[in-house]
Amino acid sequence: MTGPPTRFEVWDSAAEDDREQWLAAWDRAGGGEPFSHPDYLDAVLADGESARCAHWASGGAEIIFAFVSRPIADAAGNPTGLTDIITPLVYGGPLGTIHRDGASRTFWDVMAAWARANSVVSEFIRFSPVDRLRAPDYPGTLRQQAPHVVRHLDGTDRDAILAEVGPKVRGKCRKAQRSGLTIHVDATGEMIEDFVDIYHETMRRVAASDRFFHGRDFFATVNTAFAGRFAYYYAMSGGRPVSGKLMLYADDVAYDFLSGTRTSELTTGAHVLTCVESMLGSLDRGVRDHVLTGGVTNSVEDSLLQFKRRLAPNGLSHYFTGERIFLPEIYAELSESRVADPGWFPRYRAPVPGVGASTGVQS
Repeated sequence: MTGPPTRFEVWDSAAEDDREQWLAAWDRAGGGEPFSHPDYLDAVLADGESARCAHWASGGAEIIFAFVSRPIADAAGNPTGLTDIITPLVYGGPLGTIHRDGASRTFWDVMAAWARANSVVSEFIRFSPVDRLRAPDYPGTLRQQAPHVVRHLDGTDRDAILAEVGPKVRGKCRKAQRSGLTIHVDATGEMIEDFVDIYHETMRRVAASDRFFHGRDFFATVNTAFAGRFAYYYAMSGGRPVSGKLMLYADDVAYDFLSGTRTSELTTGAHVLTCVESMLGSLDRGVRDHVLTGGVTNSVEDSLLQFKRRLAPNGLSHYFTGERIFLPEIYAELSESRVADPGWFPRYRAPVPGVGASTGVQS
């Protein structure tokens, strides 16, 4: 008796039947990972992009790979009929039975064949810093970037977490508590307006790129798509939220996703208090890893990365990106007029001298 036949398809979130199949496969094989959910990908698409998901199943093994398909223009901005693949922020890559013998290797091969047949020039993947979520046997270039921070929660307790954080962190928490700051956890999204206001104030203060100015609709989408899998941690002062943090939860991983603090509260310890309390909340939830992500720049000296290290001094984790070229001759032709740092991928999305911005990734 033979097992189920091998299947491979690529779904488009814009097609109703495809979307239903994607959601069903995400429920089965996605592990609750938020950055592979069609609603999340749809919410972060730029103009002209589409949300896609490759699905492979064979003999009881099942893998999904959610990605953004981007149209490629030539140096003059004209459409080429070509596309490339990128995973959205924060993390991506295949999910499911990725560690079953040979499953990932077969998936990568089948994915490459599909890409070449469908005029996909290249792919760029932001792999998870949680080792068990990184599919093995990647046939492209694995590039090690500046580390991210992951607080492993297996076998620990609240006292151990509080003992491990740096002395500056403990001092900030004590300062916040002495000043009367308290924590409120919103697991329904009822305070969404407060969060958006605090978040936007923070993005303006740090002069963030426009792509990080998520509006109310984005957060409403997150709240709906991940009902039961999110929580906003607020530091409250006199009944008013002054700092907020949005946590997203996969089956056994917690993600410190987005946060903000009122400018007037930067010295009160409000933000640090939300960081520590959300970590303790992840422990109470029973997840195995609390992911603090990385810094703003791709540097071990990045100030945000250094702050996160104080929250989890033993939590530095390898962070890799994956680069693969499916159509090398076309890739070379598209890249001829581009001058870029060797770490820029794909090269054809590097800025054209005298033209302006790009949509590539500085690795």
